[in-house]
Amino acid sequence: MDDSGGQWPPEGRVIGTLDATPLGFWVAVADGSFLELDDVVACERVLPDGRAVRISGVVGQVRARHEGARFDSDVFLVADGVLPAEVGEAAMVQTTRFEPEIFVPPLPGTAVAKATGTDRDHALFFDGMDRMLPAGLSRDDEPFFVNVDFLDGTRGAHVNISGISAVATKTTYATFLFADSEDDRAQYTLVVHNVAARLAHDAVAMGDGAVRIDATVVRTFRELVEVIHAKLDDDLEVERWAGRAVGQGTINAFICRLNGAVRHIEHLVRGDVPEPDRHRIRDDAQVTVVDLHNLNDRAKRFVVGVVLRTQFEAKERSGVAHPLQFVVLDELNKYAPREGWSPIKEILLDVAERGRSLGIILIGAQQTASEVERRIVANSAIRVVGRLDPAEAARGEYGFLPPAQRQRATILEPGTMVVAQPELPVPLMVQFPFPAWATRASEAGANSSASTQPDDPFAGMPT
Repeated sequence: MDDSGGQWPPEGRVIGTLDATPLGFWVAVADGSFLELDDVVACERVLPDGRAVRISGVVGQVRARHEGARFDSDVFLVADGVLPAEVGEAAMVQTTRFEPEIFVPPLPGTAVAKATGTDRDHALFFDGMDRMLPAGLSRDDEPFFVNVDFLDGTRGAHVNISGISAVATKTTYATFLFADSEDDRAQYTLVVHNVAARLAHDAVAMGDGAVRIDATVVRTFRELVEVIHAKLDDDLEVERWAGRAVGQGTINAFICRLNGAVRHIEHLVRGDVPEPDRHRIRDDAQVTVVDLHNLNDRAKRFVVGVVLRTQFEAKERSGVAHPLQFVVLDELNKYAPREGWSPIKEILLDVAERGRSLGIILIGAQQTASEVERRIVANSAIRVVGRLDPAEAARGEYGFLPPAQRQRATILEPGTMVVAQPELPVPLMVQFPFPAWATRASEAGANSSASTQPDDPFAGMPT
């Protein structure tokens, strides 16, 4: 690009009174032009050997001030025409790409222009993405993409989304009787594992959903609890079921939590469910929704744990990653809290750390990433942030956001998110339209089924 405009009309020039570095530089905005946050810009530097380096970046901050004024009160004198001063605007650019990769700063006075079209795609690494997934629109209504390679496990996996709410089988059953977060040192968890192992060994399937434990046929969760309770009360059986050297207090803590789960879980754990195949997750279904909203918190954790464990074990048995399974889980901090232990947390850690190779991708959302197990968040290749509470925005979990974007996250409007992905060194703000479906009764409009709908809902859209 040359001073006359060349490929891009210049919006300003690199400032010489502030340091320009390969990581960032300031641009003085030209008269009649403006730069705003998230604008993609580019410039060139010619090296002594004649090679040209194209430097691209994203505007991360802008400022305006009087040049020639010394004191804050001088603004009144300037306004009255007593003190001569000019308004100067400048933009701070965070560099994203060098082509070729020679990391040198732009020289003062270099013309800087907005990057559009293929130049914008180059600056944001879109030109190197073989598979792109639309993730929103930029402030200038240009599409923003994420690289599918970092979503489907090819080079990375998992998505973590943070933001303020409303603004942004028998062995398996035994494993999740308790999903409450507890201290790692809680001894009753030893009883949980021992009872689960004993049930896996002793329980015999009856073929109709029920199991037989010794001479007792169990068809409901309450009956299962009664059998376990009886075994732990039997002096001849307690060591076999609870484990060696386990105190009575620990056993009582186990029984207390077991009994407390009956009221919330018994309608979920049963051997008399009609048409049980209707309640399974089918591989040939594009989307399966598990409705949890009417369940007690303990029951929610139970269902999430059973579903995840079942799908994870099925993937392990299959030995192949495809077809991929995307698990979308809201309130991730409830199921994988940072402090304490729970069986569901262990499964989610497995999904985060091994799910990529098995073909299970976790898309987790929560109001506060600081309350989620660190390893789960750290294993998310793509991170999305909506509006944050100021205290939350200051937490270390958001260290991938530059300071200006952390501050902006506290004032984001609904429908605006900040997206970070591995290839792009600077997170970008995107906007997305509200869904065409209502999420609550008050949002519902006219009955769309009353109008004529095309056979192909995507007809007429650009390919």
